[in-house]
Amino acid sequence: MAIIKCENCGKKVSDKAKACPHCGRVLNQDPRLLNKARTGSNTAISTHKNSTSKKKNLWIVVCSTVITIVALMVIGYYWHERKRIPDAIRPLYEKAMSGDAKAQLELGNIYRDGDDYDFTDYTEAVKWYRKAAEQGIAEAQFELGRCLLKGLGDPEFHPDTDEGVKWVRKAVEQGYAKAQMQLGDLYENGYGVPQDIHEAIRLYRLAAEQGDDDAIHALERLGY
Repeated sequence: MAIIKCENCGKKVSDKAKACPHCGRVLNQDPRLLNKARTGSNTAISTHKNSTSKKKNLWIVVCSTVITIVALMVIGYYWHERKRIPDAIRPLYEKAMSGDAKAQLELGNIYRDGDDYDFTDYTEAVKWYRKAAEQGIAEAQFELGRCLLKGLGDPEFHPDTDEGVKWVRKAVEQGYAKAQMQLGDLYENGYGVPQDIHEAIRLYRLAAEQGDDDAIHALERLGY
């Protein structure tokens, strides 16, 4: 069905109508006029389809471009990561990447100290310590807490005492002697926690009972 105009009143009517419903005039059923009306209708439909098709194709091109860019960025990142990892620690790095907590702790130590590799990266050290600490490794919890207390891993070296104390406490709860000594020192000096010499001595004793030399010397210094 197409739409034509009444020759009398000019209003739009269906080409199927025999008379104009607006003015009552019998409509001219000249096939040429009807074909013209139908052709105009088909052209409009064709134009709409072409417009929709172009928009669809443009959307596909945009999506493909975005996916390609993201894929290249991911590939570039991993290529960069692999290039900057010394061959000597690549097996350890692969284990740490797979989620091995002990490998993550060891990798944290390497990045913190740069042992034999001529590089130090505190941000990486904190990252790997955190991964191991979150898996419950007491030593990693202690090392993470100590780094945060010193501001290591922060671009401006600003200490994060709250977070640092939190992770040291987690290691203390597991009976880790170095963490007991560290928390005792914090209590003795009132750094990150309220100053409490009695709590400091209690923690020093816990560490000293495990043979921690620093705790033993701290107790001797305090006369205990």
